[in-house]
Amino acid sequence: CTPNNDYDSVIDDAVKKHGWEGFSSNKIVALVKAMIQQESRWSKEAVSCAGAAGLMQLMPDTARGMGLDVPQYETTTAKCGDSTISAPVCNSYTPDRCSKPGDERFDAGRNIQAGVKYINGLLNDGNFKKGDELNRIKLALAAYNAGSGRVKDAMKQAKSDKWESIAPLLPQETQNYVLAVLSCHLFYSGDASLVYTNAILSWPTKNQIKVKDGYCYGDPTSYSRTGYHMGIDAYGVKGDEVKPVAEGTIVDAKDNCREGDSGCGKWYGNFVLIKHSENLYSLYAHLSKVEKKSG
Repeated sequence: CTPNNDYDSVIDDAVKKHGWEGFSSNKIVALVKAMIQQESRWSKEAVSCAGAAGLMQLMPDTARGMGLDVPQYETTTAKCGDSTISAPVCNSYTPDRCSKPGDERFDAGRNIQAGVKYINGLLNDGNFKKGDELNRIKLALAAYNAGSGRVKDAMKQAKSDKWESIAPLLPQETQNYVLAVLSCHLFYSGDASLVYTNAILSWPTKNQIKVKDGYCYGDPTSYSRTGYHMGIDAYGVKGDEVKPVAEGTIVDAKDNCREGDSGCGKWYGNFVLIKHSENLYSLYAHLSKVEKKSG
């Protein structure tokens, strides 16, 4: 998640133009930033293999529906992942075929205005206004990525409006997208914080902790990569519950360690490594007990 304030005023103005029914403006601003991060990595020139373009990666028909001028491009075939699809010639393979002077998707301000209008419609869509705030956001993000029809079909198939039941019926790309956006949403909103007594650190903590003299704990090729203690040790009473800072997938864990057990790292204890998005992980160690549930 990359800090970026280049388009703050544009995003603020776009968000203020719409009603958000239960969501604060600050939360939506952070959501839009997280979407831009995931969609284009803040590049207004970005074009996907499928032909989505601009900061919020709008497809031609979607952009036109949101009021943007987009040329009628010829169609071609393009390789996207493991599939070969029909796509406009304005795609990542032939970006030179994009008519940028006449395609408003490449205008940062117009793109953000249209993208915000689109996600507003999805969040206010009665089909996706189900459950709590987080569930609504997940459904809307999935629809933004995979299309409303596909998400509605998954809801019918699952006979549920709960994300946990619907997600397995959607493409893995969409599941990853929702997770990645939510992770960065926490980053941009400042809600992802580690709180201990009177100390608060925003998360991720990289570059916020400066240690002049580090103590080398364990293997230098381990998760810290440097061999130095890069985390935060928070004192607690045995039995205190530790919750992850954000949703994610468990990619490694040890739940049968004993004190001094070399197989788990000396004094390291039980641990859980959670992947939140492609380049964002959190690691919890020195745990007396680990409980994992499928999914």
